[in-house]
Amino acid sequence: MIIREMATLDDFQACVHLQKIIWGFDDPYDVVPLPLLMISARNDGVVLGAYEDTEMIGFVYGLPGFHKGKKVQWSHMLAVKPDKQNSDIGYQLKIAQYKMSQERGYELIEWTYDPLESRNAHFNLRKLGCIIKE
Repeated sequence: MIIREMATLDDFQACVHLQKIIWGFDDPYDVVPLPLLMISARNDGVVLGAYEDTEMIGFVYGLPGFHKGKKVQWSHMLAVKPDKQNSDIGYQLKIAQYKMSQERGYELIEWTYDPLESRNAHFNLRKLGCIIKE
């Protein structure tokens, strides 16, 4: 597996396609659209894909911003193909996002999660060691 920045139209299209597969999004309001992914990547957002050969098997997407006077990367979405989940790909994508954010001078990475989804809570709190602030 290789994790790399997404840069091509095909990369971003694969990201949109994965959202539809993973969450069954069919409403265009649910999907992070291709133009927003591209604009975020072009403007210091972190948009990384995990690939096996030429197939995207996961991605992580973050937007740049400021919160309470600090430069923040807002991690909006992490996705891993259903047949590849529970294989540490999501963790590796989040670590890559963290490292790239540090290299770019971000002080924090923030995101929401659903505490009622036990897998999501376990991943964010136990595996990643996140701290709940708000």
